Amino acid sequence: MLKAKFGDCSACGKQDCLLYRRNPPMCQKCNNEFKREQAKKKGKKPPKPKKRIAPVSKKRLKEMAQYRTLRQEFMTNNPICQAGYDCCTTQATDVHHVHGRIKHYLDPSTWMAICRACHDHIHHVDPKKARELGHLK
Repeated sequence: MLKAKFGDCSACGKQDCLLYRRNPPMCQKCNNEFKREQAKKKGKKPPKPKKRIAPVSKKRLKEMAQYRTLRQEFMTNNPICQAGYDCCTTQATDVHHVHGRIKHYLDPSTWMAICRACHDHIHHVDPKKARELGHLK
């Protein structure tokens, strides 16, 4: 494997790019072109460019877009914190998923509009009390 460093590409002249140790040093694009030319000279097929795996699936992207619109509508309809713990700041900033986000991700009937302090209290300070009150299931 070739080690990489930063500098100016000798083939295309691109500045401050990641270089591969060839003689002369080249950027990734020029390095790939060089490999293709070498493969053609040897009579081999040039290597195919690698396909990148999408970080998020198409289905999940659609769900996220739907969630953003539902969340915005939910937060405008519920601007006040619904938890009401001692640390409450009254201004709702978060959506708390009572049943978790796995199955009930897009179900607003399982959401609570709460402030950040109450959200931290539910999950980190006193989850037992939150379960008793029905804020966690």
